[in-house]
Amino acid sequence: MRAGQGDLLAGGVTTIGSPNVKPDDLVGFEAFEAAGDVIVRDHLYVTYDDECGDRPYGDYYLEQEFSHDPELRQTVAGVKVFTDGGVCNAPAFSVRYPDTVPQRLKDRGFVGNGDLYVTVGEVATVVGQVDAAGGITVIHAIGDLGIRVALDGLAQANDDRPFGNPQRIDHNSATTLLDEDELGLYGRLGIVPAIFPVPWANGCDPAVSDAWRAILPASVFDVIENSKALRETNPGMRISWHGDAPSVPGHPLQLLFTVVSGGAVNIDTGEVCYPEAWSGFYTVPAEEAIRMMTISAAAAMGIDDRVGSIEVGKVADLVILAADPLGPDLEVGFATNRPLVTMIDGRVVFCDGDLCDAFADVTAASGPPEPGPVDGVEVTASSFRDTHTPDLVLDGSTEGDSFWSSGQDPPAWIQVTFGEPKTISGLRLIVNQNPPGDAVNVLEIRVDGEWSEVDRFTGYTESLDVLEWKPDRPVEDVEAFRVTTLECSSWPEWFEFEIDAED
Repeated sequence: MRAGQGDLLAGGVTTIGSPNVKPDDLVGFEAFEAAGDVIVRDHLYVTYDDECGDRPYGDYYLEQEFSHDPELRQTVAGVKVFTDGGVCNAPAFSVRYPDTVPQRLKDRGFVGNGDLYVTVGEVATVVGQVDAAGGITVIHAIGDLGIRVALDGLAQANDDRPFGNPQRIDHNSATTLLDEDELGLYGRLGIVPAIFPVPWANGCDPAVSDAWRAILPASVFDVIENSKALRETNPGMRISWHGDAPSVPGHPLQLLFTVVSGGAVNIDTGEVCYPEAWSGFYTVPAEEAIRMMTISAAAAMGIDDRVGSIEVGKVADLVILAADPLGPDLEVGFATNRPLVTMIDGRVVFCDGDLCDAFADVTAASGPPEPGPVDGVEVTASSFRDTHTPDLVLDGSTEGDSFWSSGQDPPAWIQVTFGEPKTISGLRLIVNQNPPGDAVNVLEIRVDGEWSEVDRFTGYTESLDVLEWKPDRPVEDVEAFRVTTLECSSWPEWFEFEIDAED
């Protein structure tokens, strides 16, 4: 979970929805929260039926207390319902799958009309129960048969009226096969559809892009575009975007590149391509794509009154990008763009490069952290998470939450810069590492503006171990020292740095 969260922060993600949370998954999420490790705001949606259409967990979903309060870092926000196949089995279409479907997919169910998992009555019952308990139902629906079951169930659950809590349909891949009345249900019921750019986000390999022609019915492939029909039937309706990790990797801007351009990004190489097979797909302007990822996504989660846009009184979730996504070059704005700083609740939780120094003191909306006990000393780091700020390595404590955490996988560094050069006779670095394991930490010092490596600690370490550097004789005119963790079994973290120094 830590590694996945680090990737999200590096991708500029501040809030996510985790769907299809099974009982064992929920135990893991709760343990992660109890350990104080949750940084990205996470709304969990527990399982009604799983991705294969089975119901091994019974009414476990009814045992939950639902909340989508954005002040909570982690909460069970609702329930996930699968109306048709996708990862397991096949999406349910009103038209039959072609004979050109590869045998391996036929064996998975890509024959006939696909796999429909639930009835209209089941959807209506679950949605009614969840809405009454203050939760959100997230409905997986790819094929038009799956979408129709979702829409009819939602309409039946609330007598064709808007819901008090936002209810959501994910994927919505075959909406162009719906008629105008069916499309109008989205608007009448107040549903915020969340679309996934199928099949755009599957890389630059022609074998992948061309394969969709063999998998999808011809009448579907020619019109699959996710949002054009929805927008034309429901002017002004908010339409959200959703990812599909880990099935389709990449940070949101890379995946949104497909929405604005019809192109794709090879996540491994960074290659940008424009598959000929996708040239006719519907795209949206960059401004709308950004709204899909921000305020419309917040609306789909029921938290747009608190997050999703920059307004007075809203939570300060901010991302600084390397390039302007609204600029003239879509490849620069989306495909190769990257976050430099990610802030959640006014705190910097990820930074990259020189901006780390500039934002070192931004730990809370109320102001910078209290200074450490060593006068004239500045402590900076490659990144930090939540309240585990760099200055804590000099607060004199090795207890509780008093440690610096990088909030990301290695490599990561932390640096202590003295106000005036000092003579150093020794350093003791007190480890925080959970789980314990092998690590590689490099210690450098700066004298007369030049950095040099003075020690490298390699081997098994665990929390409260002390890594000590003791030079043969005191080193004069030390301006700063830096510890870089190259390898580690956890996020790089340190409890305390003890410095033997003279002015």
